[in-house]
Amino acid sequence: MKERKEEPWKEEIKRWRAKGDDSDTFLPVIRLSAIREKEVRYSRRKVTTTEQAAELGRLLLDGADRECVVVCCMDTRMKPLSLERIAIGTISECPLNMREVFKYAVLSNAACLLVFHNHPSGEAEPSEEDIRLTRRMRKAGELMGIPLVDHIILGDREYVSFVERFGWMRERGERPLSGRR
Repeated sequence: MKERKEEPWKEEIKRWRAKGDDSDTFLPVIRLSAIREKEVRYSRRKVTTTEQAAELGRLLLDGADRECVVVCCMDTRMKPLSLERIAIGTISECPLNMREVFKYAVLSNAACLLVFHNHPSGEAEPSEEDIRLTRRMRKAGELMGIPLVDHIILGDREYVSFVERFGWMRERGERPLSGRR
């Protein structure tokens, strides 16, 4: 059996250290990639209504006993590219950092995002923190050039769409999710 040879860069570092030259800093060269963990079946090619979006979010959130946040990366035609569970919290909260929301959007080459989270209590009514979080995601999406299409909170038998409830997309003259082609 062939002995596995170490990566050439590791050998180079050993040579430098053997000479006693520790003044240089060695930085890792990395490559980021998305890894397909599994697939879920979704019967539609693209999302054209809020009801379809909520159905998509339920694929990963139904039955969760803690608050979770799922990001759906979309292409320009509202076709889902990927789903990622980006945060798992407690029964009453789920802390979220904007970099986690947009990391997968960039890796998926997303044109826009749908964000979902569940309320284990079964009530889909948004809290003040949910409203603040959505405002931050909208601003971050505008800065990144990856707009937030909607944030949907899923309860047991109901959902709340921020677009439908608060009309925040219509403020800027954009069409709601149901009007996209």
